[in-house]
Formats: sequence, structure tokens, C-alpha cells
Amino acid sequence: MTVIPLPEGVSFEDAEIGLERADQVMRSGYTGRRQTISWPFALWVFTARTVPEEGIAAGRLRSFLARLKGRVNTFRMPVPGAYSLAGYTGAVGLVNGTALAGSTTLPTDGWTPSTAIFKDGDYMTINDECKLVTADITSNGLGQALLPIDPPLKRTAPDNYQLVMGKDAYILLAAATSDMAKWKLSRPVRHTFNFVAVEAFE
Repeated sequence: MTVIPLPEGVSFEDAEIGLERADQVMRSGYTGRRQTISWPFALWVFTARTVPEEGIAAGRLRSFLARLKGRVNTFRMPVPGAYSLAGYTGAVGLVNGTALAGSTTLPTDGWTPSTAIFKDGDYMTINDECKLVTADITSNGLGQALLPIDPPLKRTAPDNYQLVMGKDAYILLAAATSDMAKWKLSRPVRHTFNFVAVEAFE
């Protein structure tokens, strides 16, 4: 699996981002009551349509999609429309200690002390995993903060002192189908590309 760089300047006409979860619902035929079972599995799903491109820009996108080799390789997609709801512009945070796979909290430090760093619903990326911060968070006087996140950590525990990507959050994606390397043409020679991708998790 190789990470293929996304061409610079890619712009989308529209996009949809969502979380695909694993759960099961059973309803009693006698009482009508329901029972639910939920697993921690959750993957980001991304669908989008680019603005029409031509010339060199279109060529770079054709090459990019071909180099993905269907569902084999991956790419890092900056989250469209993501920005810091808290307006934080201070020091970049770091992982502080250990956060195990399956954890819904992430201990961090290195932030500007006593400052609002995240608002409920902000994006962040750690260890190639995109998360939502699920509460308003302000660092303490030592620049530390325990971040509540969703979905839970899936991969191996992030390294101590690993960067927490808030401002530049991205999703590690792979094509959802083997035939994403295709495009529509309109006059004169404008190309429109459709992205249908799912979070890459080995």
C-alpha cells in the first residue's frame, strides 16, 4: 500500500462526508421493544464531485486516479470545509503518554496554556486517523488537555509526542471501488471527476 499525493489545488463542486458504523437492531414481535448491539467499528466515507478541470490540472487528476490502482493505494484528503471552530492559533499539541486502541479519549499537552483549543465538533487527525472532538476543550495552566474523540482509536497506539493535527485535519482514504479512475467530459474539453472513497484501515 502506497500513499499517493493528492494534486495541489483540487476543488470540489460538492462533497459528502459521513461515518459508516456497525450496529444491529432487533425488535420484539410481541412487545415492540427494540434491542441494539453496537460495535466500535466506524469508518469515514467520502463522496465528491470536482469542479470541471482542463489542461494540466485535468491531466494531474487523471494520473492521480490511475496511480491509486483501484482500491490498492491510499491518499490523504484534507477535510473539505474544516477549520478551527475555536479559532485556535497557538502551539501545536502533542500526544502525552499512551492512548490504546479502542480509546475514546486522547491525552495531550504542548498547547498554549489556559486557551480554548477545540470546540465541540472540530476535526483533528492523529496517527492517520481522523476524529471529531466531542466537547469544548480548553487547555489547563500547563498546556495539557484530555480530548474526547469519536470514533474511537482503531490502529496501534499513537507514539508519545506525536503531533495532533487540528488545523490541517485529513482523512486517509482508499477508493471504494476498483473503477474510480474515470471521468466525464463536457465541451470544450472539461473533465469532471467523481471521488467515492472510504477510510483506509489495515
